[in-house]
Amino acid sequence: MTQKIVVYGQGPTVLGFRLIGIEGEVVEEPKDVEKKIEEAISNQNIGIVLVDQGLFNRIDWRLKKRIENIASPVILPVAGAKMEEKEKESLDMLIKRALGFELKKK
Repeated sequence: MTQKIVVYGQGPTVLGFRLIGIEGEVVEEPKDVEKKIEEAISNQNIGIVLVDQGLFNRIDWRLKKRIENIASPVILPVAGAKMEEKEKESLDMLIKRALGFELKKK
């Protein structure tokens, strides 16, 4: 079974991903993105969910805890176009969250 990638976030973020062929929906409020994440968790056709990090940071802690404990879909926050530099999470931290371990650099 082929699974797809989807993105949920603010307009510029979703537009950028659509330009490279990834489906997405513009979502402006944390409650709306929570609903979309819940739908994605229930959908076996979705393998990866990319969420605008500004919205991801504001979702309910219980949903974040659930996300940490599920294997599929992989739900990753991505830096949004409107984010401050200090809000952006490093790639290393994203990889660590997705894989469950840290990659060492040589």
